[in-house]
Amino acid sequence: MVVEELEYVAVNPVELEHDHDKTWESYMKAGIIEMMKCQAIYVQSNWKGSKGATIEVELALSLGMKVIYAL
Repeated sequence: MVVEELEYVAVNPVELEHDHDKTWESYMKAGIIEMMKCQAIYVQSNWKGSKGATIEVELALSLGMKVIYAL
């Protein structure tokens, strides 16, 4: 399933413009700022293997955001 099929606009954190020190922590902070502007998050099927994705899912669930899991 493609996110756009659900009538959402996809925001890919990899494609965000970054103006910071390029550390993992800086990328996460920038990504989370953008994530907070979203209504839902979409995670790939292997998300549990990613420290960053795990943080994002836990945060989204804690804030009552919709989490869409890829099959």
